[in-house]
Amino acid sequence: MKRRGSAPGETGERHYAGRLQPGDCDARSGVHGIWRENDTGDSAGDVVCFLSDTGRYVFLCSCYDRPALVRITGADRAALVAWWHTREPVFTG
Repeated sequence: MKRRGSAPGETGERHYAGRLQPGDCDARSGVHGIWRENDTGDSAGDVVCFLSDTGRYVFLCSCYDRPALVRITGADRAALVAWWHTREPVFTG
């Protein structure tokens, strides 16, 4: 799932989610799925969530309607899920 990067100037690690099973990031970690708009329930993007080697939870979320990628990390998975559901994406045209 993870390998150390070796590109020039690269620091840190790269994470790969290609082998994660489909699932609901609200319910468990180590899966990939979709996230939905809070107000409509419409599919809004893809999400992967996993526990990193540093012991922090990572959520990577894409948006279907624009080129955006959101990464949130923290030690408390339940708190991250709760925080994500309070956010409304803010984009300007």
